[in-house]
Amino acid sequence: MAKPTPKQLAERRRRKEAIKTTRDYIERFGTFACELTPATVSLMASSLKSGVDECASLRRATEERIKRLDEEHAAFLLQPIKAETEREYTALIKQRQLYEGACNLSWPMYFQFREEHADDVVPLSADDIAYAGSWTSCAVKAKSTP
Repeated sequence: MAKPTPKQLAERRRRKEAIKTTRDYIERFGTFACELTPATVSLMASSLKSGVDECASLRRATEERIKRLDEEHAAFLLQPIKAETEREYTALIKQRQLYEGACNLSWPMYFQFREEHADDVVPLSADDIAYAGSWTSCAVKAKSTP
């Protein structure tokens, strides 16, 4: 194995210092969701030196953004599903194209729509339902076709 270059050693030291700064900051001021950029780590280091949380405005902005996104998502989940949306969700299931984050879609409303319009929707097989159940955030209680 090759010996690390001085540049690689300096990068390792910088990372270790950033990790220590982050841990010390969290211990003193608490944690919050943020991207640990060099600028953020610098703010954390300044906070530790001054004793004043210089990330407070970043923390507030992040908390407000998370709250707003949660409210928007809650409103989205309450919207009724339309036929076009049902077809899109069904295509995702049939084509095995569900993705990480798909659990945030309106699955309860989707299955409710399917129950209410059973004669107008493409049937899901047992395999389809099992696949959907592995990706959705709600209990899958849909009728399947053999």
